[in-house]
Amino acid sequence: MRRRTLLTSAGAAAALVGMGGCGVRLTDPLIHGSPMAPYSPPPPTPYPGSTAVATLEREAWVALLSAAAAPGADAASLGKLAAVRGSHVAVLADPEPIWRRPSATSGPPPAAPPAATKEAGAAAALAALVALRDGARDTSLGSEGLDAVLWGSLAVSADQARQWLSVPVGAVAPAAPGRVVAVMDDAAALNLLIERYHEAVYGFSSLLGFLPRGDTQRSTVTALLTAARTRRDALMAYDRAASATPTPGAGAYSVPPTTPDRMAAVAGAMLSAITGAAGVWLASAKTRERRSQALKELTYAASAGLPIGTGLAEWPGWPD
Repeated sequence: MRRRTLLTSAGAAAALVGMGGCGVRLTDPLIHGSPMAPYSPPPPTPYPGSTAVATLEREAWVALLSAAAAPGADAASLGKLAAVRGSHVAVLADPEPIWRRPSATSGPPPAAPPAATKEAGAAAALAALVALRDGARDTSLGSEGLDAVLWGSLAVSADQARQWLSVPVGAVAPAAPGRVVAVMDDAAALNLLIERYHEAVYGFSSLLGFLPRGDTQRSTVTALLTAARTRRDALMAYDRAASATPTPGAGAYSVPPTTPDRMAAVAGAMLSAITGAAGVWLASAKTRERRSQALKELTYAASAGLPIGTGLAEWPGWPD
């Protein structure tokens, strides 16, 4: 009850006592006590791991902005990579970054003077991205559940940017705030990833059939097929070593008829399915060693489309 209300009530009660002739003394403790100090809520507790990773994200953001402003730099591509870092900084400023909602308190872009040369800017950006990748990776492997895939996604995003530093950046798939990675049984999550590799092996084989001989994309698709088959077989062996029985692939999968100009989009969709499954396994893995395996698969699939010009994801491995 506020002070004003207490005083009013006390005054009314005193008037009633006077009318009745009783000598009852009313005491309002707020009249004789010290004034109450204004309430200040405690500052929010930082999300575990967010302070260190956010610092690395901001340093990479500054480095990319400086690189983009250097004379002769590809400002458009580097600007896209910088914008991804800025969006991560805004999310990490929120008390619950797991929902990937940017905080309104994150502030404006930092001051970033142009790098002296294009080469110097690229070198500084590379160093900052490697530091971010390694720091976020360590935080991911030491976490569990959605925290593991939150930090793992930031590590993979930094590695994507590292590889795209000297390559024109196309579309960047933005986040879908509020959507989270599914968490399931560890063994089931690994089987899901193996199934996605089964689909990719079949799909890349089918894509080769749609490409005429002599098409320049044949060598790239062949490399994707070989990598998908190799990684699938290694994961199946890994699963068997854990006394599990990996699910065999289906006899056939649906692959739409594709023309050469649609090849990158179809191949990108298959790689995106692998990244999604790798993110689920990373969130579901029960040991650091299995999280490390899941993060390796997520890292591979997120950047395997570079030779065919697929775009980037703001949050690799998340269901966006």
